[in-house]
Amino acid sequence: ALMAATASALRPGVSLGVDLGTSGVRVNVVEATERGVAVLSEASTRWSDADGRRPEVWISALRDTLRNCDAAAVARVSTVAVSGTSASTLLLDGAGRVARPAMMYADPVGGDAGARALEIIKARAPAEHTATKSATSALAKLLTWAQEAPFADGDAAAHQADYVAAALAAGVADERLGDGFVLCSDWHNSLKMGYDIAALEWPAWILEGCLP
Repeated sequence: ALMAATASALRPGVSLGVDLGTSGVRVNVVEATERGVAVLSEASTRWSDADGRRPEVWISALRDTLRNCDAAAVARVSTVAVSGTSASTLLLDGAGRVARPAMMYADPVGGDAGARALEIIKARAPAEHTATKSATSALAKLLTWAQEAPFADGDAAAHQADYVAAALAAGVADERLGDGFVLCSDWHNSLKMGYDIAALEWPAWILEGCLP
């Protein structure tokens, strides 16, 4: 298959696209050509609602899906893009293990800890920063965890896409990323954590008193 694309938007080479959705994972291996984007291989794996909440399933399902793609096409991949459900968030410890169970995109914070987290955001976030004020925002989830129990040294928040991308980069076979793992995020996910995508920095209202 060939999809039209603006030449200036293409990056030469073969790329892997990973889409983690509510019901499973889908992958596409594509190649930029002069005519557009050629789809070299694609596959998908479904999961149940319960399994879709488990980070180890994200990894195992992705690996199963990749095995169902054309091996020669996958071997040519030079770049990878991972998309997950927005505001699906988990906490990792310093060894890359899941420290707090994942809260999915539609999970609202609750209880006393959740109420306190939303109070903190309401008091500190600028009026126009609506992306963080929802009870389902990534920042609300992070602050709720902080209210429930102190973070340990080395703990790191990760969005679903961040975590899976780190697992691919580390070449792990299970949910533990291992020592020295690297997390990177994108503007869309980071926006719901409070990142200033105009200034490209974490704003003072988060750094000074919002986080413990």
